[in-house]
Amino acid sequence: MALLREDAREGRPADLVSYFTFTTFDIIGDLSFHEPFHNLELRRPHPLILATFNSIRSGAMVNALQQIPGFSLFSKVFKGVLFPSRGQMTKHTRERVTRRIESGSGRPDFMNKILPHLRADGTGISREEIDATMMILVVAGSETTATLLSGCIYHLLRNPNVMTRLSKEVRDAFTSVEEIDLLRVCFSPVYA
Repeated sequence: MALLREDAREGRPADLVSYFTFTTFDIIGDLSFHEPFHNLELRRPHPLILATFNSIRSGAMVNALQQIPGFSLFSKVFKGVLFPSRGQMTKHTRERVTRRIESGSGRPDFMNKILPHLRADGTGISREEIDATMMILVVAGSETTATLLSGCIYHLLRNPNVMTRLSKEVRDAFTSVEEIDLLRVCFSPVYA
């Protein structure tokens, strides 16, 4: 919200898609690794975000190309060339997991539930499995949410009557921004 207010004061257009992406990645970073990605603070995407979106794009292209007979063999041989972003995602995730392991236990996060099962002897979860799990968790917990929020705003802006109704409901339920919190939103009689 502070960035939006600053953009408004400066007369700059606000890129809501980026702000949603920055916010959701920062939140999932904090919940996963006890450290945000600092996207909002720096006002730019962390390299993991860029790698994620590049990987999604290249994955979609490769999936389309696999309709060509024989392409699947080609894609296996040139996997590193076709999916360079996947390696970057793995690298950034591995660095975060390493830092989180080295920092030890702090306040609860997702890693608190996973790390007690880390075992190199094959009787628990391996480091590679933790890295892969955390990469999936970060993408699933951030990119999808940012995309959903962006789509909601798009549809609200395309349907002014719905936007007006929603604005009225929110303003009738809350008298100030400070009143809007998780408990009041979830347990407000307006939304029950």
